[in-house]
Amino acid sequence: MSGSLPPNSAGARARRQGRLEARRSLAWALKVPPESLPLPQINEAATRKTPWSDLFRYPRSLLVSWLTNLGMQTTGYGVILWAPTSFVMLLGVSPAEASYLFIFVSLAGARPKTLSFWNRVEICD
Repeated sequence: MSGSLPPNSAGARARRQGRLEARRSLAWALKVPPESLPLPQINEAATRKTPWSDLFRYPRSLLVSWLTNLGMQTTGYGVILWAPTSFVMLLGVSPAEASYLFIFVSLAGARPKTLSFWNRVEICD
């Protein structure tokens, strides 16, 4: 992306200004003159764009990630949002009581979400 900006465009000037500001900040932190710090040399030709096909390089990790995400979304929308309405309509409890009960259901649902990271690590390694 950086190679696609014309050298005198506003984006290119902002990028150069950001590098100079970073250089000044680093020089201040190191207590040296900014001119003594070299500017980084970036070889634009050496940086390659990542193709979409790299996403499918690890199909097992991708599948676990997609299924975990699908399960969490289904739980979030299906249970947490619609179940209190079902309680009110089918069981005849008041909306306030159904909402109160589902506070605890929501809190209980936080535990599997926090543990799902460890499941991904165990399955994919």
